[in-house]
Amino acid sequence: MDLNALKRFVGRTPFQKISMDIKANLELSKFSKINDRVIGNSIIYCSSPYKTATKYLNSCYDSDVSSHEALHYLSLKQLEKNFNNFFVRRLNTLNLKLESSGFLSAYIDELAFNPITKRP
Repeated sequence: MDLNALKRFVGRTPFQKISMDIKANLELSKFSKINDRVIGNSIIYCSSPYKTATKYLNSCYDSDVSSHEALHYLSLKQLEKNFNNFFVRRLNTLNLKLESSGFLSAYIDELAFNPITKRP
């Protein structure tokens, strides 16, 4: 059984959530430990409701520059717990120039009014 077949199989079982949680925890363990300041990135966020071309916009750039729905599951789990701390760590870890993610539209107020997004 190849890896993709294994992923499809697990996706149809009750182990799907467990595997997503394991993957999220592994991703989180690789995160930058710096959460009190943004370190040297400037990023543009394209955040809109779904089906509004965020995936297309992302496809116009290389993956080291842009990402669509970056760390989706992990972000949804962690942003609710502590937006400020996790958002800065996520930003520093991804180090992108463009992120186009529909799920960030749920955090428009936090993105617009939070001090961490107010940079000179």
